[in-house]
Amino acid sequence: MTMRAKCWVAGIGIPVLLIVLLAIFWSWNWFIPMVDSRASAALGRKVTMSHLHVRLGRVVTVRAGNVQIDNPKGFPATQPFAKIRQLTIRFNIIDYLFHNRTVVPLIDLNHPVINAVATPAQVDNYTFKAAKPSKPGKPKPPPEIGTLTIESGLAHVVDPKLKANLRLVIDTRAATGIVAKHR
Repeated sequence: MTMRAKCWVAGIGIPVLLIVLLAIFWSWNWFIPMVDSRASAALGRKVTMSHLHVRLGRVVTVRAGNVQIDNPKGFPATQPFAKIRQLTIRFNIIDYLFHNRTVVPLIDLNHPVINAVATPAQVDNYTFKAAKPSKPGKPKPPPEIGTLTIESGLAHVVDPKLKANLRLVIDTRAATGIVAKHR
């Protein structure tokens, strides 16, 4: 083999080999620390997850496993605010990139457990501070959310002021009848 042929094979073969190795060993879990950090900053409390998978396309599907949202600082940490066995979000990337609209066709919560608690001093763990706009001027429109599904959800709501201590089981079902026709 000539020197020129060896250079050509090395020049093409090495990048192809690297791409193949990257495809074989690629893991979206490498991005978990960054996603945890961004979600924690957005919600003002610690957010963690154990698994992350992304399916790219016109509508990006993000699946996060074992998501936990802790209570805010200064709040008793007996139980976290929320635990979700699997969170699936579909995000329309084309609308975001070309129309500057946030379109979320689906949010699916699989086995969420929510502990919404207020103390007698009226401090609660379910109020989130609104994010400040990154640019002054015209505010962005709110996100357009399509379907919200909750599978095998549990919620514990405590509010001493209302003398409420509720335990709820939440399971969404597809709409039928007149409601479904008006969509």
